[in-house]
Amino acid sequence: MQTWCKSANLIHRKRCPARDLGEDYEEIGSWWNRRGDEIDPLALGSAGSLAVEIKNRDLNLIEAREILAGLEGKIPLVKSLQRPVTTGIAARTIDGAEALVVEGFYVRDLEGLRIRSSPYPEQNR
Repeated sequence: MQTWCKSANLIHRKRCPARDLGEDYEEIGSWWNRRGDEIDPLALGSAGSLAVEIKNRDLNLIEAREILAGLEGKIPLVKSLQRPVTTGIAARTIDGAEALVVEGFYVRDLEGLRIRSSPYPEQNR
């Protein structure tokens, strides 16, 4: 099931991989525009917003920083975004994730999401 949030062009889905966000944010969903810009989950709350890029691969610190820089460039495109905005990244693994956390980024990897393996045995190789 999906619902539409007009304030930030969000599509909400019942299931969200970042389950820990529900307590801090009232609206969570994907955002995109007609140009093809997208933010995987965008979480909106009265105290601020969270924008996260999700990558289904292992990242090193340089790659993670490049992705976060690209995400920062998308933030001005989202209308009616409650400030402050925290940006973040989620991936299979992120080498150097601790440095990003210290710098104030939201960082999650599969271990941080408590996902140990795929529910599909053929993908656990």
